[in-house]
Amino acid sequence: SLVKPDITFFGEGLPSRFFDLLEQDFAKCDLLIVMGTSLLVQPFASLVNDVSSSVPRLLINRVRVGEAKVRGPGFDFDGRHAGQLHRDALILGDCDQACALLAERLGWEEELRGLRE
Repeated sequence: SLVKPDITFFGEGLPSRFFDLLEQDFAKCDLLIVMGTSLLVQPFASLVNDVSSSVPRLLINRVRVGEAKVRGPGFDFDGRHAGQLHRDALILGDCDQACALLAERLGWEEELRGLRE
């Protein structure tokens, strides 16, 4: 028989728990980190717009994705549409390396190492 990992594959419906907790979780969000994605598949592609406008957003990815063409939904890495609040940041490169660098800079190396073991 087949063994299916506990993930949602492309084309599958999301579990109801996702929708049940979405609003509640995003209301508590104080930093949104998006990693390793094309941001082309819904509903995830639009989630970057669901956090409060005061929440900083970080994309860690090999390529720039999800950018707003005009003021509105999407990332604004260059601050073209930000006004006084520039909240989007971008780290281009490998997700594992970028996370290791963030952990190092934030003093979380030991914690990250413990999670990996």
